[in-house]
Order: sequence, then C-alpha cells, then structure tokens
Amino acid sequence: MNVVGHLFVEHDLRSLDSEVKEPNCVNEVNEGDELEEEIVEGLDDNEDERVIALHDGFEGDGPKGLGFTVPLNEDVSISKLFGRPNKKMDGDEYHSDELNSDDPDDSCDEERPKYERFRKEHLNKDYKFKMVMEFNTLVEFREAIREWSVLNGREITFVKNESYRVRVQCTAKCGFLVLCSKVAHKHTFAIKTLVDTHTCARVLDNKSANSRWVAKHVVKRLQTSDNVRIRDIMQDIRQNFVVGIIVSKAWKTKLIAKKVVEGDIDNQYASIWRYAAELARVNSSNTVKINVERPTPFIQPRFGSFYFCFDECKKGFINGCRPFVGVDGCHLKTEYDGQLLVAEGRDANDQYFPLAFEVVETETKESWRWFIQLLMEDIGQERRYVFIFDQHKGLVAVFEEMFDRIEHRLCLRHLYANFKKNFGGGSLIRDLMMGAAKATYDQVWSPKMNELKNVDQNAWSWLMAVPAKSWCKHAFTFYTKCDVLMNNISESFNATILVSRDKPILTMCEWIRKYLMNRLSTSATKLEKWQHKVMPIPKRRLDNEVYNSAQWLPTWHAVAALSYKKQNPKDFVDEFYTRDKFALCYGFSISPINGQDMLPEVEMEQVLLPSYKKGPGRHRKVRIRELGKEGARQRRHNVEYKCTKCDKFGHNALTCKSLTQDPNALKRKWKVKMTVEANSAGHNDGDNTMDGAENSLPTDGQSTILTDSELSNDVQIGTKIALPTVMSQTASTVANSIPMQPNKHKGKKSVPKRR
Repeated sequence: MNVVGHLFVEHDLRSLDSEVKEPNCVNEVNEGDELEEEIVEGLDDNEDERVIALHDGFEGDGPKGLGFTVPLNEDVSISKLFGRPNKKMDGDEYHSDELNSDDPDDSCDEERPKYERFRKEHLNKDYKFKMVMEFNTLVEFREAIREWSVLNGREITFVKNESYRVRVQCTAKCGFLVLCSKVAHKHTFAIKTLVDTHTCARVLDNKSANSRWVAKHVVKRLQTSDNVRIRDIMQDIRQNFVVGIIVSKAWKTKLIAKKVVEGDIDNQYASIWRYAAELARVNSSNTVKINVERPTPFIQPRFGSFYFCFDECKKGFINGCRPFVGVDGCHLKTEYDGQLLVAEGRDANDQYFPLAFEVVETETKESWRWFIQLLMEDIGQERRYVFIFDQHKGLVAVFEEMFDRIEHRLCLRHLYANFKKNFGGGSLIRDLMMGAAKATYDQVWSPKMNELKNVDQNAWSWLMAVPAKSWCKHAFTFYTKCDVLMNNISESFNATILVSRDKPILTMCEWIRKYLMNRLSTSATKLEKWQHKVMPIPKRRLDNEVYNSAQWLPTWHAVAALSYKKQNPKDFVDEFYTRDKFALCYGFSISPINGQDMLPEVEMEQVLLPSYKKGPGRHRKVRIRELGKEGARQRRHNVEYKCTKCDKFGHNALTCKSLTQDPNALKRKWKVKMTVEANSAGHNDGDNTMDGAENSLPTDGQSTILTDSELSNDVQIGTKIALPTVMSQTASTVANSIPMQPNKHKGKKSVPKRR
C-alpha cells in the first residue's frame, strides 16, 4: 500500500541565509531591531509596556541594564524612555489598525491604500479634515464638524442630513463645503467632498453651539459642583469658546446636563425593582419594601411608596443609641413632587444617627402607619421607645392605635407655632410657655402655668388640654436618658440632604447611601483620636456644670455634692454618653453596590410613574417659611387688610369664606380715575380728576361714550385725555371719544389703495 505523506520541518529562521527576507508583522519585534527605527501601528504606550514588562507595579523594578528606578507615582512609557512621541487614547476605547484588516489571519503589511481614521482626542481648533477620512458613524462626523466649527467661530448649516450622507456648508455661503457619506460594501463613512477654507468673518452668536453641545462642557462642572447658575454657564462659554448664548439656551443646557449627571427620572422609577434587588443582594438583612397601587390585576401597577433601611444602621441604633427616635417628613423637589419620611436616633455624642427612610407620594395617615410599622419591625418591639415629631397629620392617631407602650413627644417649637396662631405672640406669653416647658420639677411648673392663666385664660386652657408628658420636662420618663424639647435632629438631617432632594429617586437614594458610608467611616476614624471616656459634646456640658458648681448656688448641686465626697463626676455619666457606646454605634460599614448599569434583572412588572397633579403657576422649590423665621414674608406694621370680596377687615379675598360679592368692595377694587390735562392757567396741577368716579363704571348692558358736546369748554383741541378703562367699550366707541386732530394735508387728494 502506497502512502503519500507530507513532512513539515520547523526551521530556525536565524540559521537561514541573510538573503531570505522575513515579512515584518505588525506585532512582531525582532531582537536585533531598535525600537526607534519603526513605530508599531495600532500599539499604544500601555501595550508597549506589557510587551517588555517595563513597570509591573513594584517600586525600583525597571528595564534591565538601564541603571535607574521608576517611581510608582510616575507615568513612564516607552516613548519617554526612547524618545517616541506619546500617543494617548481617549477613555476606555481600544483603537488598533489591526482590526481594519479584511482577513483576520492577514496581519502583515501589504501594498494597499490606507486612509486616515478620525480620532476624537486629536480634534482641536487647528485640526485639518482630509479627503477620504473615515468615520465610524455619521453621528461622530456631525459632532466633530460642529465642534470644529464652534472652536473656529464659524456657523454651519446641515444642507443634507440623512441616514447615509451629511452635507455641511457655511451659513454665510463663503464656499466651505464638506460631504460625508457611506462607503460602498463597508460599515464606515468617509469624506468625499472637502472645501475647508472659510473666507467669512468670525461669528460671536454662533447658532452651531446648540444646547446639546454646550451641555457636554457643562457636565464636567456639574460633576464637581452642585451649585451652577445660569449666569455662570453663559460666562464660562463666553470666556472659553468666545460664543455668546442666551438665557433660554443656558437654561435648557443645564437641564440636559443635570439629566446626564443625575439620570432620567422616568427610567429610575422603572428600575426601582432592580435597585431593591441589588440592595438585598449585597446584604440580605437590608430591609427594602416597595408598595404599588393596583386596583385590578389587569392594570399596570403604579408607584406608591419605597421604604429602605440598611442593616448597619439597624445594628448601630440597637447597640449604641438611646431608645429615642425622631421622625419627620420633608418635601421632594422633583417634577413628581412627593415626600421623604425620615427616622433618626441620637448617638453617644448627641448627634443624629439616620435610621430609616421612605419615599411616599403624600403625607397621610396610611403612609405614616406603613412607615412606623416597618420601622418597629426593624428595630424590634422588645424595648420601650420614645418618639418625637412635629404634630404631623395622622401621626398621633397612628401611635395611639398601634402601640400602647410607646411614648411620644411634641416638638416645642411647632407647638408654640400653633399656640401663636390661636392666641398671638408676644414675649410675655412666650417666656411663660417656655419656662413651663423647661421646668424640671412640678414645683416650678405650677407657678408658671398659674401666671399664664392670669394673663390669658384661653391660652391656659389650650395648653392644659395637651398632655404634660408630651411637652414638659418634669413629666418626661427617665428611661430614655434624653430630655430634649425640640426635634432638632430631624431638622438638621433634612438640611443635610437638601442638595439631594431635587434629584431623581434612585440618585437621591444613592446620595443618602454614600453619605451614610462616609459618615460611619469618618466617625470611626475620629473616635480613634479621642481618648476620653465621655464624648466631646456631653463632656463640654459636664465641664460647664463643674465650673458652675464652684460658685455659690442657692440650691444643692449634684456636682458639688460629688466634689464634697471626693468623687469624679465622670464616673457617674451614663453609658449612653461614653466612648464604648459610640464605638458600637459606628462600628459597622455599609456595603457598596454596583452602578445602575449593572443592576440585576428581575422578573417584575414595570411600575408606572406616580400620579402627579400639576398646580397653577411655576413649580415651587423654595417652601413658604413660617412667620417669624428667617426668610419669612414680613407683614407691614399698623396696616389692616380689607377683603375685596366681602368688604371686611382681617383677611383677603384668597382666604375669604363669603359666597357673595359685595358691590362696594368691587368698586373699591376696580376704582377708576379720569384725569384731564388742560393748558389753562386756572388749573392747579394741570390735571383734573373727574368727580363721581363711581358713576364712571357702566351698568350691565351699557357703555360709556364721550361726545364733543359733553367735553368742557376749557378743553382745547389737542388736549391729552385719560379715558376710563371699561371692558364693554368697543373700538368704534373709543375712537369716537377722541377729538379729531387738524389735518395738515387737507388739500391733498387721497389715493385709493390697490387691492
């Protein structure tokens, strides 16, 4: 049997004669060749470092034989060592000319035409477009030609703007023309017509700098600063690019840039199931609940509320905080409004410790019940808790219905605000109420209340109807080790998250999560430097008490008694104010999560956006402050407001409860004055106010008509007359009431107009 075989022998190329020429491949570097002789295309500096293992991350390890060390913090490449020009690629994109080969196995040089490819990172003011320059997409060409035109101060027009070709010319028609279209049998585009010379002058108000182009440059500033004003955008574009933009374009630019930085609010509501799954993935003990509204199974669910509480916050509150919780709500400033319900505790340093959050549509009794119920499930009902709040709607009824063992307090500031609305303010009543609230025992509280009773019986009855254990110190329980009268911890946290309340829902939640991560880490770092037993804020109060105990006091002082017994007051400080409790509170760290692009997929039906009822006028972002607070609208003193609907004092037409319109109030509202400016010397001020302003108003079905016979004899031709503003007058009526002016061209014939 004949067997035909082929024997392949691997030859060593170095043993061949020098006449045999080897093909120089792209990625091949011979041992005897110098790196300066040939620049390898498609291989950037980072890839060169991988080839020769120049820098592997260890300090002092460099190329053998060079005799120097490479610092770790210094970007060293082959180009810096051997003089090759540095070519850096933009972003994470990978550019390689090897990918342009039709045959994947053909990596060697061949004699075929190569066309220059557009690189975005090379684009600048002096960039030159070339014929047959290739672009990946037409979108890339549009952005490049627009960027280049704005940098050079020229305004362009897209004559043809189609899916397969784009033709651009100068708006001034100076001859500049560029045509980019699809290359046959390839998924690429190239410049096929190019006249790149402008003969026109520079344009300052360049319309080619549209809002999307400006937004690309504003995004960089928004990423580092939350407070970017419209005037700042206009000034930066004018200084950096010599382009003037109007206010409306700058406003639209800011909206586009914020959408890029913060995300789309509609898409974030649709991704809320995926975000909840990601929080549960990183820590199964995280509590994440989503409540949707779905009247029937055939209707797509609509967003109702979103509750989340991190496991680290629960552990820190249970182990290191006092059983004292402050709850409050704040308005969200997005286009769908909504409110954020927050619960905070008090740590060992008397600062707020964020605990749980819930995004709801409106603040109702049902939303508060759901929030408090989930909160109690997280922190446990084995302990006794004291809640303080600002008399929210339905919150008192929720505590009375759900929990009998929970004590609740009222914020004294909000209680006084309601007290002031009913009985008026004043330093006397305010001092009596505050003195009664701050009294630490009943023997001081009773005289204050009796004095208030003598001043205002109704005010005393109103305060006595409020349980003393909810606003007076002498009635507080000793169990919580906290005798605060105001819900300042909630107000402080609301002020902290103010910058995030105008962001989309997931961006706001991520801002809160990152803030908690930094706060826990920073507090743990500060604790390492604090070596005292008592935390700083309680220690400052204790030092103040020790200082006061050295002076003569009419009553016995506890610190003075301890000093008499030669005992240290710090040994009697409760454990909730010590360093150990602070370490237990901030000894946990919140787990990081993936970005929104890497959220896990869930098999849940997409929720609809929350129902939003847009009110009249512009969307308000700044709340109306209460009377007496900083920034509140001040009423004018010694001025009584009279209603223009019922003609009574004490209120205006907006808050009037009358159902009928008083005619006298309507006349006062639409008061009409008719003045006549005469040239005669008998008038005092040159203006006459016609008597009977009430008669100037027409009755139903009538109109006021002034004729020449009704005018005064003192009024001459050419006198300015202020006519009454009457809605029932017609154009012909007003025209007849105006005196005729002398015709200067009386003898000239009128020429009929051509149709």
